[in-house]
Amino acid sequence: MAQVLIKMQIIPESPEVDLDKLLEKVKEVIKDYGEYYKHEVEPLAFGLKSLIVYFLIPETSFNEEQFLDNIKQIEEVSDAEILMATRA
Repeated sequence: MAQVLIKMQIIPESPEVDLDKLLEKVKEVIKDYGEYYKHEVEPLAFGLKSLIVYFLIPETSFNEEQFLDNIKQIEEVSDAEILMATRA
């Protein structure tokens, strides 16, 4: 079965959000879908930084809408979007 590599941007509510703690909460959601691969931190504006998270999931088991809803329900998350999805 093929896997899909997902690249996702997660924007916190404010610059004061601890990105390490936020990443741990995101990893908890990801484990229900696939496995964490890596992450990066990118500056946005006015001190705000976003998390760019990469993870692998089985090709047949991914529900994008449900997954995004679960990420957006994390208290410190302002917005999240999938930037890329490709077969790995």
